[in-house]
Amino acid sequence: MKDEKIMRDLSIVIPTYNERDNIHLLMDQLRLRLEGLDWEVIFVDDDSPDRTAVCVAQEAAEDMRVRLICRKGRRGLSSACIEGMLMAEAGYVAVMDADMQHDASVLPLMLTQLKRKKLDVVIASRYMDGSSIGKWTHYRAMLSKGATLLTRLLIRVDVCDPLSGYFMLKKEFFLSVAPQLRGAGYKILADILMASKGQLTFSEIPYVFFPRQYGKSKFTIRIVVAYVVFAMEYALKRFTCRTVFNIPTHGMRGA
Repeated sequence: MKDEKIMRDLSIVIPTYNERDNIHLLMDQLRLRLEGLDWEVIFVDDDSPDRTAVCVAQEAAEDMRVRLICRKGRRGLSSACIEGMLMAEAGYVAVMDADMQHDASVLPLMLTQLKRKKLDVVIASRYMDGSSIGKWTHYRAMLSKGATLLTRLLIRVDVCDPLSGYFMLKKEFFLSVAPQLRGAGYKILADILMASKGQLTFSEIPYVFFPRQYGKSKFTIRIVVAYVVFAMEYALKRFTCRTVFNIPTHGMRGA
């Protein structure tokens, strides 16, 4: 009888672009918060000019749980997350940012809920009781809440924060929806929820969105516009798929 491969408890996928100064801090947090778990972290770097990949490689040289995917000639947060999740070795996969805004202490709680409640997805939410968006400007908060409302109107899942960049899911569930993912833009969770067509079990956990530690935010009006276009294209596709053209056949004659 062949020995079966023992699967890790958790894989964490972290897309990066110019996050060099946050890598070592983030790794310290992961080691602290995930003590006692068999985990791995997969950094997917889009050829960062600040040499983020070099910092990740330094961590990987000292810790076998650290993996690095360097992408040349292609960029995009959603596609980076998909690539990382496909490479994950664990049965449960988390997605989080590298900028220290996502509280790593929430990871064990998300994993516990996924296992005990047998859920497909657990979302770290910024818009529940007990959560906070931190010190955002009024302008950014307004744009985020507007995009969140738009998404909630489109998807078939009653989620408080469908645009969260911090979530965990079963690898099996991800593989079931992966063929339908568009992999465009910066909101991979929304893409997953849309692809699921409401056929999933989930829960949400409140958390406090921390201030960025180092580097510049990737949030721009261009990202907002790109997401609105993405959402509208989804809405159009959904409407088109629902439309049935009835062609009358009575009274027709052959040539």
